[in-house]
Formats: sequence, C-alpha cells, structure tokens
Amino acid sequence: MAMGLTLGHVTEDALGLVTLVGLVTITVSVYMITWSHRLYQIFEPYLGIFERRTPYRETDDEGVSKTKHDFVVFGLGRYGSRIGLRLNELGFQPLGVDFDPEAVAAWRRLGLDAEYGDATDPEFLAHLDLQQVRAVVSAVPRERGALTEADPQLALLHGLTSSGYKGKIFLSVQTMADTEDLISRGASVILHPFDDAADYAVRQLVS
Repeated sequence: MAMGLTLGHVTEDALGLVTLVGLVTITVSVYMITWSHRLYQIFEPYLGIFERRTPYRETDDEGVSKTKHDFVVFGLGRYGSRIGLRLNELGFQPLGVDFDPEAVAAWRRLGLDAEYGDATDPEFLAHLDLQQVRAVVSAVPRERGALTEADPQLALLHGLTSSGYKGKIFLSVQTMADTEDLISRGASVILHPFDDAADYAVRQLVS
C-alpha cells in the first residue's frame, strides 16, 4: 500500500481505510480466539445450519462396539497408544478418544475401540458411558498458547465432575510444577511421561 501511495495508484483515503480495517480485524480476532469457548457456548444453538448432516471424517463403518470399557484414554498419540496397548495386553478393554480422525482410525487398526471426541467438550463427556469405567486417563498435552484460553486437563476435570463421574482420573503433565495444582482440583494421579521414562532408563543402565 505504501508503494502504491508513492506511485499514485492508491489514494490516502484508501490507505487509511485499509489500515483501519486491519487494526479492527486484528483486535477483534485476538479477543475471539481468546474467548472462543465462551463465544461457542453462546452461539452454539444457532450453528446447526452450518453443520453437515453426516460428518464423514468423524464417522466410519466400524463405529464403537457395545463392549463395556474398563478405561477411557483421551489423547491417542504415542503415549496414549502405549497405555491402551498395555491395558489391552493385561486383559482390559480400553476406549480411546481423540479429536483427530486419523488417530482414531490408527487406534482401531490396533484392534481397540475408539471414538471421535474432544476432551474439552462437556457435552461429549456427558454422553460417554462411564458407569463401569475404572479410570479415565488423559494423555493430551497440557498446552496453552498465548491466544487460547482452553486447558485440556482442567476442562476434562470439570467435564467429568459435572457429568457425575466418581472414578479415578489420571492426568499426564510435562512438568512437575503442574502436579499440586491438578491434584487440588480433583485429579487422582499425575503421570509424568518424561520423568517416568528417564527413571526407567536409569534403572536399566544401573541394573
């Protein structure tokens, strides 16, 4: 725009208008991203007209079996998948949950039940069958960017409590500093993937 103004291709009025639109857009988008979850709750009743009747990426022919599950694992990355496989090897029936359709499909290829869902969605948590579940495990990274308000671990804790779940809740964290905070908020056990892996490696080295 500055070059266009210098060459006479753009008027000062146009430059001022573009600058104003840019400033307003940046300001509004920052607040909308920061408060996205609250804004979604407000506008959720009116968003149905934009949704597909059949969410092709989130559903497939396999579906989730009617088996009663012993554990529910949120986050089907490497850590969550290892937890699910180990539980299955011990004779338990874990249910995996992830918002990534590819992760859900990969989990099902391992012969395990999986469902598409978001740990931060209280409505989804309320519809999960948790009556016979021994524990809920979250392997979702606890990451919050500068422009997002959502904390998956805290949202999961709140959603499970609101849905009436009384079982154990295992949450994975990256740093020890998060442990006391999450325990005080209702978590049963805090998992430390990196520390646990390092401890195991040291035991193998000195054995």
